[in-house]
Amino acid sequence: MNKKPQRRIAMLLIAPSKYDDQGFVHRYLKGVITTASLSTVAMLTDQALVRSTFQRDKVTVKTFEDSIYWQKLSIAWFYWIWRICCLWYSCRRIKIKLIVGLVGVQSHQFPRAVDLIHLWQKRGAICVIGGSHVTGSITAMLDGLKDRGNGPIPCPHQMPPEIQSLQKEGVIIFHGEAEPHPNGTDAWQQCLRDILDGQPQVLYRGGQPDITNAPLPALTGPAIKYFSRRLVPLNESRGCPFHCKFCSVITIQGRLIRCRRPSIVLDYFRQLCDRYGRARVFITGDNFARNKYRQQILAGLSDLRRQGLRITFMIQADIDACLQDETLLPQLAAAGCNMIFFGVESLNQQNLLAAGKKHNVGRDLSTLCAKCHQHNIIVHAAYMIGFPFDTPQSVQQDIDQLMAFGADHVSFYIRGPIPGSEDWINLICSGQNFDPDMNNYDSFHCVTDHDLRMSRQECEATFQAAWRHFYRIPNMIKARQRFTDRSIRWGLLLVHLWYWWSVKVEHSHPMLSGFYRFRSYRDRRPNARPLSFGRYLIQEIWRHLRYLGYGLAAFYTFQQVELETECSLTEKKIAVTGQLRGIGDWFMRTFGEHMSRRWLNDFWLGYARNRWRLLHPLVGIRWHIKMLPYAITEIVYTIRFAWMLRQIIKVVRA
Repeated sequence: MNKKPQRRIAMLLIAPSKYDDQGFVHRYLKGVITTASLSTVAMLTDQALVRSTFQRDKVTVKTFEDSIYWQKLSIAWFYWIWRICCLWYSCRRIKIKLIVGLVGVQSHQFPRAVDLIHLWQKRGAICVIGGSHVTGSITAMLDGLKDRGNGPIPCPHQMPPEIQSLQKEGVIIFHGEAEPHPNGTDAWQQCLRDILDGQPQVLYRGGQPDITNAPLPALTGPAIKYFSRRLVPLNESRGCPFHCKFCSVITIQGRLIRCRRPSIVLDYFRQLCDRYGRARVFITGDNFARNKYRQQILAGLSDLRRQGLRITFMIQADIDACLQDETLLPQLAAAGCNMIFFGVESLNQQNLLAAGKKHNVGRDLSTLCAKCHQHNIIVHAAYMIGFPFDTPQSVQQDIDQLMAFGADHVSFYIRGPIPGSEDWINLICSGQNFDPDMNNYDSFHCVTDHDLRMSRQECEATFQAAWRHFYRIPNMIKARQRFTDRSIRWGLLLVHLWYWWSVKVEHSHPMLSGFYRFRSYRDRRPNARPLSFGRYLIQEIWRHLRYLGYGLAAFYTFQQVELETECSLTEKKIAVTGQLRGIGDWFMRTFGEHMSRRWLNDFWLGYARNRWRLLHPLVGIRWHIKMLPYAITEIVYTIRFAWMLRQIIKVVRA
């Protein structure tokens, strides 16, 4: 009887990054939040490979975040280890097979994913790709969108051209979700089994399985050590019941909300507390307020907190559900919720009706914000620019209203035809002009002129102005003054810093960026404009020098935000403002418990108004002598705030 040869199977799962406008990969020293689908697919792959292989086969599964600098080095290390293993095992008559999976690929990541596929195919790997772009575009273009409340939707009933191109190159396409169905159907396991047998199909469909009993992945140390905060994504549900034309979630996940059992969710929180001492979670279900198990989950989390477990989390919810249920916000606060992400999208009622977001029309956002603040819950609003009735003036008026209503934190997006959405398929079928480069579908670029009252350039300029207008020092101070819990204020300070830095320094959407970027000359987009190595070096030297300048600007900007917020909340705020009243007053302001930059800023403005007179031998010397105590205070404040910032980061990350 012939024994089947022993095999060694290496599975490399990659969450791709994206390219910037110069063709460099977005890659950072520290990321912000780990990719949820990467750890989920890794867990499902482990289970599927164990069931699909012989007992004597050796299976290795590795995950990599393409956007993390140290992970890039790990990929190179993995490749050379694999090459050495190939040589070693070939001498021992052991077959080795390398499978590379591109996981959770969104539209703006698709070009980078394709380039990674070409790279690994040259190295002998069998490549599989899946994610929201694959699922959304195939569903909209090939299958057709159904169960919509906005009337009939056209469909060409053909495979998207970029997917066809990959299929011709031998890439395996995985459509839908990878979890097994309750009836035993497991498309991901079948896909891996066919690959190992050497007979893979070109397309696999995972569908939308029931996830009631689906386990959650265990996050190991390496999965989160490359990220600035231990903020863990938790997908407690999938699907959305609404009909928004700009959104692809209902195409990818369906309109039926599928939920995990409360016991699975609660066990996950408990495991995080056991492993890390606390649980800080981003519940990524699109509408936690509509989760049918939300009462049990919130009651269970409240019980865990009463037992002494340190639990905080943020959710996504719709405005209507939170206004209708008077008990929801108190329950969320008791369970540890400290932030809610609301899809406001626009304050113009005509825009909301045109976009199919009727459930937001006429809702009292001001009342909702006030109720959230009563329970120390941060209001994080999503606002989209580029609707049919938007103008630069109307957008600024909306932002002023958002600030007046009490939105503490806003994420801005440029409305674009997201592949898989109703807007996207309507544009394709109507023959409208839009940007063919998927790399620009990151909500940071305007990709179509359709339904715009502005040009693409005006739309992008309005988008950039919106960030600057909202994240001004007075508004950030006002937002933090709403909260009595100092830990909430500190957390909001770091969130504002992250958003300010991402937009101003990294020129990237905060949800897609990280901290301290690295650009590799050898890892550019193949069709990028040619760049000499000498010019690249000059750009890099200047870019890293700019980091120093922006770092100082961020330090003193957020020093003022922190000091003025805390000063405004103390009873002694009058004592540390206004003109100096002697040496004792200076000593108290410099070394006392409460600090304020207001009096310092007033002096430096007066000092700067003298300009050339500061060079006058009589006038200048008087101002220079007067400046000495203020300069000493600046040094002391710098040291004190640096220590304070270190403590803030330590407390928030703990």
